[in-house]
Parts: sequence; C-alpha cells; structure tokens
Amino acid sequence: MFFSRSKICVSLAAQSCDELLEMIGRVRPADAIIEIRFDALLERELPVGDTSALRRLTERLAEKIPSDRILATFRPKSEGGCRDLTAGDRRWFHENLKFGAIHDFEEDVFSIRAQGATIISK
Repeated sequence: MFFSRSKICVSLAAQSCDELLEMIGRVRPADAIIEIRFDALLERELPVGDTSALRRLTERLAEKIPSDRILATFRPKSEGGCRDLTAGDRRWFHENLKFGAIHDFEEDVFSIRAQGATIISK
C-alpha cells in the first residue's frame, strides 16, 4: 500500500476545483501523500448532497493523481474546517466519495468502533 511507503503529507486547501488541480500538479516529491481539504472548496464548487458534482470532481482529480495517494478531509468549522457542516453533511460526503485511500472523519460521523475500524489518532 502506498501509505506504508510515504513519509511526507502535503495538505491542499483550494476554493475551486481548477485551483486544486493546479496545486496538485505542483506537489513534490512525487511520492508524497496528499491531503485534500474538500471542506475548503466553495459551496458552488462542491454543494453538499450533490453526488453528481462530487463524482465529476473526483473524476477530474483521478486524471491528475492516483487515488491511493489521497487523504480525504471534509471537516466542519468546529473541528478546524472551512465550512459549516453537519454530521449528516459529512456522512453524505464520506459515504459517496469513491476516491482516496484514507478518509479523515470524526467519530460523530460514523461509529467506527462498531465497524471494527482502527483508530489512528484522537
């Protein structure tokens, strides 16, 4: 798995899809893990509940970078994010995002202990 080999994580927060794609193209070294702060995208770029918009975005991202290099984050303002997001908004995002090797979410979104998941950090 890619994550076991990489030692560097680069966090990207862009307001638009085009800006995000441009930032991805500048990431060095080529073996870095890329955290995409999806919560930084403006609402018009990624409307909560618009599964088609999320799919289009991830298709564009997949043209630029392999999915196994992605750490996907969709954090609310109360957790240091950029948008006002409910637990339901974040649940929708993580359930519908079919891109990224690791998803970063808080336990209020999913009962990860019940699913037998490993907690990396609190």
